[in-house]
Amino acid sequence: MYQPALGPDQIRSLYLLKIEQSRPMRSLVREAVDPYLRRHGAGLVEEKMTPCNLSPQAASDPLD
Repeated sequence: MYQPALGPDQIRSLYLLKIEQSRPMRSLVREAVDPYLRRHGAGLVEEKMTPCNLSPQAASDPLD
């Protein structure tokens, strides 16, 4: 699956937020990206694919 790269400045900012809020960077990124996708009509996929076998799993992210 495609994994776009973030800029070093974005990574640093996310890392500082992660420390400040004691939250995983993944959840910070999802919190930012999900509303953007809704606003622009892209919708959200209700099922996620696991990285190892790409089979659907529940919408909650066990890694967060």
